[in-house]
Amino acid sequence: MNKTTIITSGAEMGGKKVSNLFVPYFMAFKRACKEIVFEDFPFKELAFLFRVCGEIKNYEGSGLDAYELNKKDDFLAIDIVITKKIREDLISYFEDLPIETNKYLIKMVKEKKIKSYNEENLLIAIEKIVANFKQEMKNKPTSQRNR
Repeated sequence: MNKTTIITSGAEMGGKKVSNLFVPYFMAFKRACKEIVFEDFPFKELAFLFRVCGEIKNYEGSGLDAYELNKKDDFLAIDIVITKKIREDLISYFEDLPIETNKYLIKMVKEKKIKSYNEENLLIAIEKIVANFKQEMKNKPTSQRNR
């Protein structure tokens, strides 16, 4: 078990239109993750990789959909596919992220894909991110929040 785990994020856009829409949300999420760490997780880094379906490329799946471990098992990346339906209410989707992430990871533990971890610590960390994210989004014009 690692002493501390950091949370990072990345994004891949399926076109310029969705990029223009999603970048403010992504940047708010990225800022919200800054300096958030938690303990008792089997990886040094937990990364959320947003794959945003658009006019040029669509990604398979919806929501928390896939994962990747590096060879050293110190990095876990979770793909989050943002479909057109999810884009209709991104704020709500981000608000549900703590519970959905924990459910997804608990399933991975049960399937023996990852070691068990302190669920409460992860939940608290992601709830902090969501609170930070909401604060970041309050500073955005309404036209950027609900597209």
